[in-house]
Amino acid sequence: MAACCATRAFLLGIPADGRNEFFPQILPPLCLNRYYIAEGVRIHCQTTWRMLFSVTGVKAVEQHLDSIVPFYIKQSEADNHAVREAACACIAELATKVGSDPVRVHVPT
Repeated sequence: MAACCATRAFLLGIPADGRNEFFPQILPPLCLNRYYIAEGVRIHCQTTWRMLFSVTGVKAVEQHLDSIVPFYIKQSEADNHAVREAACACIAELATKVGSDPVRVHVPT
């Protein structure tokens, strides 16, 4: 939970036009934690997401798929079942909310 709080404070402390450079490292775990089983972590990250993106979340994910997809795949293989479940929920979210063209390059043929 401390990392979630620090992430929010860090991102909200930066002007909106300066955040993008940090998104490749920060967005993947932030996205994942929106589905984490621990209610406090999940709700905090969902609120952070709304504070940062309001209605532009899908666009942010599409722009950073190169860092998000490998992170989701790695987390889907984690020892912790809660992390695996969160990763699977995130992958399902990609399939339902993000357009097929941006995701297509990350799907092996």
